[in-house]
Amino acid sequence: MARAEAKEMVLSVRALFFILVYLVVAGGVGWGTLKLDEKLNGQLSDLSTKVTELSAAERAGIIEQVTSSGMPEAVTDAFLSGNLPILLLIILFSSTFVVPGLILLVGFNRISGDIGSRFTRYVLQRVHRESYLLGKIVGHWLVSFVAVLVVHTILVAAGSYYEVFDHERIVEAMPRIWVGMALFTLAYVTYTQLFSTLFAQPFLSLMFGIMGIFAIKALTFTLSFFYAPLGQVWLGDWDIRLWALDPTAIAVFAAYSLAFTALSFVVLRRRDV
Repeated sequence: MARAEAKEMVLSVRALFFILVYLVVAGGVGWGTLKLDEKLNGQLSDLSTKVTELSAAERAGIIEQVTSSGMPEAVTDAFLSGNLPILLLIILFSSTFVVPGLILLVGFNRISGDIGSRFTRYVLQRVHRESYLLGKIVGHWLVSFVAVLVVHTILVAAGSYYEVFDHERIVEAMPRIWVGMALFTLAYVTYTQLFSTLFAQPFLSLMFGIMGIFAIKALTFTLSFFYAPLGQVWLGDWDIRLWALDPTAIAVFAAYSLAFTALSFVVLRRRDV
């Protein structure tokens, strides 16, 4: 089921749209950062190198100062250790605004379209509902994650033409970034499929899915004024820490992925398809 789903999605126009839009956004941010670095005579890339040469005491002092201003300790430590160069940090920060929406766009109709057209009545005579849902999730995740890998690979290759681009350090950091991105895409894939099971009309799945991201973010931001920890309830508040492979951030994204999948199972089981 997952193989057929992934094959169908790879050949879709939306998968190509995902790659092109993400490439334009991330490439534009990366290009702007590199051009700024060139104007600063490589000060940004030099900073990424110099911080790795700090002593343990100097690093601890910087971490204490930065974290007291609100920056997560895991992110600061990853930057100082060279695992999260400033160029990657900037590109990944921009990714948090565009990738969730692209994931929604690619997969919002994968289940709702089947339900609306009654195609599920035919499919579910041959496979269990659990297998059907997992196939949709795995196929959607594979396409989304591979699209991200393609874009990152193109950007790394293109960045090699700039003198200020620290190719060796960037390439060394990419495997860690991809681990975080795998969890990032999985969480938003399961989020998308939850909304896809809730509505038989694909447009409603897309509309409420997008509205949900903004509404939850706005709600947690508002509630954080009354009780600060509520500002970290939504997985979107753990994005940056995920790139640093903060264990708590990994647990948050994994928990949301499991929760969205479980809720999708419950909804699909109770739906009259």
